[in-house]
Amino acid sequence: PAVLEAAAKALGSSHYRARAGTTTWLNGVYWVRVLERLPDGNLLIENLYDVGKIVVRQVQVSVEPDLVYPLLRGRDIAMWRAAPSDCILVAQDPATRKGYEESEMRVSWPLTYAYLRRFEKELRQRSGFRKYFEATDPFYSMYNVGPQTSAPLKVVWRELATGMAAAVCAPVASHALGERPCVPDHTVIAVSVQTACEGHYLCALLNSSPSRWIAQSYLHLHASPHVLNHVKIPRFDGADRRHLRLAELSAEAHVATAGDEATITSIQAEVDEVAAELWDIGGAEIRLLRDALGYSGGKAQEPEERE
Repeated sequence: PAVLEAAAKALGSSHYRARAGTTTWLNGVYWVRVLERLPDGNLLIENLYDVGKIVVRQVQVSVEPDLVYPLLRGRDIAMWRAAPSDCILVAQDPATRKGYEESEMRVSWPLTYAYLRRFEKELRQRSGFRKYFEATDPFYSMYNVGPQTSAPLKVVWRELATGMAAAVCAPVASHALGERPCVPDHTVIAVSVQTACEGHYLCALLNSSPSRWIAQSYLHLHASPHVLNHVKIPRFDGADRRHLRLAELSAEAHVATAGDEATITSIQAEVDEVAAELWDIGGAEIRLLRDALGYSGGKAQEPEERE
């Protein structure tokens, strides 16, 4: 009862809105690995043909770099860490919410269009394409792609996990792609933010013990976008010292060495202290919440990802 009473002080509706990541219904076509940047500036790619339930044929082709982005998968995210492992092809107009018109693809990105044409039959057979699009729509149209998809800064967490573990995801720089924003896949939940300071503030509150207890105990398996309907996170205020300190702590946690448990433990403890002050949770109450999360020696168990 005491834990419930303490957590109830953080219950409420958040200012922020979260969205699920991109849905392709055929990852083996859209998810790619960049092998090299060619002398003409195009990319040599190889599709991840065997990811997902449907296996497609494997090909190596050259495509224009314009529509290739770093791909952030659920397994790429841990508390205070988000690092994309592969890439995704996004031939989608965020304004119309469907694929770029084929006439535009032929002119602007002919190599990418030729690659997608190789899989036209399979792409037209996707269950989601048949459900949400017309037969006359571009056959490579995707789902959950909008202006937020290409937002440079995002706070992200895994959709399928035993608890909350958030991170700030910034644009990634590479020789092949230059600097590009990360695109979350369908197993990732993301909140677009305006500044790094705002993102770290939100991340810190999501990773605080009250928020994690609510996510773990109320939502349990699916840390979906709805978690922000239940955790009372106010809009970032740059004039509020508590907001600024939370942002500083999250930024410190993101640059701390992954194996530096002492630093992470110290940061997490202060995050809990500031979050408790923000939500008017007493010192004894925040210790109860930490105990309920299974902290041992100051360290809580990392949420387990579920496939």
